[in-house]
Amino acid sequence: MRLKLLSPGAMNADQKEVHDEAIAGKRGAPPAPMMAWLGSPEMARHATRLGEQLRFNTIFPAKLSEIAIRVDLTGISNRRHFLPTLQREWDLARRHQQIGTLLLIDADGFKGINDAHGHLCGDALLCEVAKVIGASLRHVDLLARFCGEVFIVFLAHTDSFGSLDVAERIRSRVAENSLDCNGT
Repeated sequence: MRLKLLSPGAMNADQKEVHDEAIAGKRGAPPAPMMAWLGSPEMARHATRLGEQLRFNTIFPAKLSEIAIRVDLTGISNRRHFLPTLQREWDLARRHQQIGTLLLIDADGFKGINDAHGHLCGDALLCEVAKVIGASLRHVDLLARFCGEVFIVFLAHTDSFGSLDVAERIRSRVAENSLDCNGT
């Protein structure tokens, strides 16, 4: 929508009336021609587009933020978001003399599955592994996809023995899980 400024000499009678009222500082309801234009289908289309743009401007930054911190495929945090969060948690643990451990989890044989059954099957496998790992953790633990088929977990308030228990629990749950990729 483009606005055009008109000098008083180039206005029609209705436009001149609105202009004169605006200059005179008259208050009250807009004149009838302006009210008719405000209620026109054209104005309704402009209002609809403006509403859509406002919703987009509200939703898009939130969605963009979500995309920036989560891996779209698995729905878990990505490395770019995980590392600063890990640093903050690690600093907090050290300051309060707490313990914490870090696990790196590699999906063994992933390349062979990808090669033999295709990338869609590999993607489904990654999603399933992420879901199993997430279900094996507490809400205070941090999980992210580190790279490829490698996941990283920070276990807050957990010593090395506790982390071995968590790692074994994840390993056994992943081993118990079966995935049917296109009948394979």
